[in-house]
Order: sequence, then C-alpha cells, then structure tokens
Amino acid sequence: MKFSPIFLAVFFILAGLTPSSAQQTRPGIYVIYDVSNSMWGELPDRSRKYEVAREVLGNFMSGDFPNHDLALRLYGHRSRNSCTDTELSVPFGSPASVAESLTEIVSDLVPRGKTPITLSLTEALKDFGERSGEIILISDGIETCSADPCALVREWRRRDISIRVHVVGLGLEDEARAAMQCIADAAGTEYYDANSANELGKSLSEIRQTAEAAPPPPAPEASTPTPDPEPNNNPIPGALRITAIDENGESMRAEGTIVPEGGGDPIPVSSNGRFPVPSGPYIMQIGVKTENGNTYRPVSLDIEVARTSDTKVEVTVVRPPSVMVRVLGEFAGPRTGHVRGFQNGQQVLGFRSRDLVFIDEGTYDFEIQLGRENDLTETLEIKTGQHHELVYNVQKTVKVYFRIFPEGSDERIRRHTELWQDNERIYVVHANNGREILPGIYSVRVPDALNPFAVAEVTITNEPEQIIEYTMPVGWVTVRYQNPDGSAMDDARVNIAAAGGRRSRQRTSGTRFPLIAGKYTANGWSQLGEFDPIEFQVTNGMETEVTLRAKP
Repeated sequence: MKFSPIFLAVFFILAGLTPSSAQQTRPGIYVIYDVSNSMWGELPDRSRKYEVAREVLGNFMSGDFPNHDLALRLYGHRSRNSCTDTELSVPFGSPASVAESLTEIVSDLVPRGKTPITLSLTEALKDFGERSGEIILISDGIETCSADPCALVREWRRRDISIRVHVVGLGLEDEARAAMQCIADAAGTEYYDANSANELGKSLSEIRQTAEAAPPPPAPEASTPTPDPEPNNNPIPGALRITAIDENGESMRAEGTIVPEGGGDPIPVSSNGRFPVPSGPYIMQIGVKTENGNTYRPVSLDIEVARTSDTKVEVTVVRPPSVMVRVLGEFAGPRTGHVRGFQNGQQVLGFRSRDLVFIDEGTYDFEIQLGRENDLTETLEIKTGQHHELVYNVQKTVKVYFRIFPEGSDERIRRHTELWQDNERIYVVHANNGREILPGIYSVRVPDALNPFAVAEVTITNEPEQIIEYTMPVGWVTVRYQNPDGSAMDDARVNIAAAGGRRSRQRTSGTRFPLIAGKYTANGWSQLGEFDPIEFQVTNGMETEVTLRAKP
C-alpha cells in the first residue's frame, strides 16, 4: 500500500515521532564550549582565546561528519555571575541541517560568565537520551561552581554509559591543566593541550578521527575491592579540595598555602582544584588574589586531610574591592582596550576593559586607550568593600578609506593619505586598510614625490564607513631603453625626478605610468650603461614617450 506524504506526516505527529526519529538514531558528536570570562585571556602568540576558539570551532563543526549528528552546548555566555548559565544552543541534527545555525552562533560569541562544567555535562547526558557518541569539552579553566566534574565522569564509566568525554584545554596553566587532565583520566580518554589555533584544530581533528574509527568503549570491568592497608606511621597521599565563597555565599577564586601542623615547607593550594597531599593536620592560609599580586586579607584555619579519600573544605574569604571598565558610545574602534592603573607614577595594574578585577584599596590613576582620539584617564579612590564601574563615553569615530585614481584608468595610485587641520597633521590613513577618525573638516594631502595631490576642504560625515574617491588629471609616460645602435634593450628600472624636486622614484621601462602635468627628468640605470639624462614635458591627457639611448 502506498501512503501520501501528508498521511505520513500526520502519522508521525500523532505518534509523537518525526521521520528522522523514526529512523535509527546516529551517534552524536556533542561540543561543550567554554564562553566564560577567562576566555578573554591571551595565548602565547598574543591571540585572544575566544577569538581563536570560535574560529577553529566554526571550521571544525562545518567539516565532514558522515556518521554522526552534531550538537552544541554553551556555558558562561549570558550571565556574568550565574552557575546555571548553560544552554543547549544547537540540538542534535545532521551536519547539513545544523551547519548554518552553528556558524552563526559561534561567530557572535563573547565571553561573559562562570564555568559550570559539571552542570553542563549533566545536561549533556540528558540531551543524548538513548544516543551514543562523543562529548568534546573545550575549556580554558577549571570548574568555578562548587562541583566535581571528575567524580561525575567517573560515575558515568561505572554505570557503563556509552558516551566518551574528550577534553581540550586551551592555554592552561599547571593547576587548570591538572583539573582538565583529571576529567580526561576519569573518562579514560586522552587529554589534549592546545596553545595555538593550529594545536586546537589538530586536537579536534584527532578526536574526530577517534570518533569515526571506533564506538565509545564500555566501562572497565570492576576490580575486586582490596582491604584498606594496615595503619602505619607513614602518611599516604590524600587529596584536598577547597571551595571558597565570600560573605554573601558567592563562589570566589582563592589562593594560598597549607603548612603541616608540625612545621615544614608551605604547599601552594587554591580553590576549585584537587591537590594530592600527605594526610594529616595542616594550617591553611588562603584569600583572593588581587590584580596587584597580593593575597587580600588571608584567613587562617586548621584542617585535617583524610588518608583514603578527598577532603573537601569550604572556606569563607574576604571579598576585595573590585573595578570594571565599560566603554560606551558609537565608534568604529575596538570595543575593548587595555586598562592600566598607576600609583605615584608607577603602573601597578593591567587588565582589559569589561573584565571584573579585584584590587587593593588605594588611589589609582586609570588609563585606557582606544585609538588616538579616545585616550581616557580618571583618578579614583578605591575603598574597602566597594565596587566601582568606570564608564567611558567615547567620542564617535568612523572608518574612512581614500581611493585616488589617475584620469582614464581604474588602477589606483596606492599612497597613504594625510589629513590636516590648522597646519597640523592629524591622521595618516593607510592606502589599503583605511583608518578610524573623528568626523570633521580636513585638508587632504598625498605627499608623493611625483604625483602630489591635495584637496583644501573635505568633510568627514557621521556615516560609520566612508569610501572617498578622487580622480587625478594626469598624462601618461612610457620610457624605452635603446642600445647605441638604436636597437631595443631589455626593460629595466628608470629613475624619474620632477623638475626642481629633490627626490626621484623608480619606474619600469616599457610600462605606461601616470604623471601630473609638469617637467621631469629621466635618468637611466647605470648597470645598463651610460646615459644622458632626458628632460621631458607631461601634459594632462597626453601620451609621452621618452627614449634613453646608451652611449657607445
């Protein structure tokens, strides 16, 4: 019996199915992508982590996945301080059906919030349903929401969940790398360290090859439990995990040390990490690290690290004063800039605008530069318990390009353009890249040795992007070389100087080039022979040919 498409559609709807779900579900490749605030950081090559990640991720997810469906989950992309900010941005679908959504979403991402890795993994498991496949976690930091992703993934393996978790750490320091390595170890997969766009792309490519080569492995067989060893006087490694909160219960990043109660060398520790240390009693000092490099009002407490399990300690730390710089206004320049803080003329702070940073009390001179026309400063006294938000309303700039063409040709004269006001050069506009400038009235100059060009008054309007074109009246010149007998020589360079000018420019013989009206001198290239200089006149709109004959 043959059914019509309409009948089949109604059947699937009534059955709670879609045609695709009625078919066998394909394995999934599910990316969890970190859009937390720390992704503003830089990689060793000075590129921004989030810019590198979104470009490489966009290329990766637009690649060839013949046997998998794709999905994308983001975290830290909507709220600055939320530990529930995780979202399934692109549900599972065939690569062809989700490609456009993936590309659009990834290209617009801007880092913002916290790092709820464990919650994102928990939600990912729900999204998989009965599907098998791979989770790729791309992150530049450790869990910041008082949870343990290692324990979660370890439990998945114990339950024989047919989903592999792959971890790619982006530009990590030792502590964060250890935390990400812990997740990979719990999953039984290889950990990938990426410090550049090339390394990130290579890591994702290797994970894709792994996914295509074999299904996720089953959980390892449970081993026969062994009894605890007999107590002895030699402490064995335990593990310390610290969670720090402020007076209001908000999660904080804290650093400090622990020292054995009986004395010994301090051991560096921090919140949201796992630190294997010998069991026993310790004295811990810990606090929030400020941008000044100091530990702010560290708290001290006695702790006891267990011998056979993780010891979890929650500590309340003092929240330092904080500052954030916001840039407002309509302008074509960068939306973020580097903020510097000075005390007594010495720089003591450095951070990017839009980052919330903790600092010590004191009086600071803050500077932020967003191009020549927006060099902004402010003096501020920072007191205990305060949060300051510095808002800069910058002057509006526009992007301007200048294009100058010789009359009768579409070949541009590629020279930088100068903008002047009151006999002062204000801007140099790049011949190809243009420049952001303030709207206004300028005189335009192209100080070329052969083809100088000037316009007395040019108005730059408030349009966000402007291309200003001029046509320059010129004549056309061709220089030819000849041997002493009058036969043609190979083309070579020629020095052309304007009459009375101190500078010359090289041109190529046999090539037609423009010159403004006036008198010029052509000088032959000495390596071809000896030539007498030739003076010639150029008239706008006319063709001129100059012959340089070598002396016998």
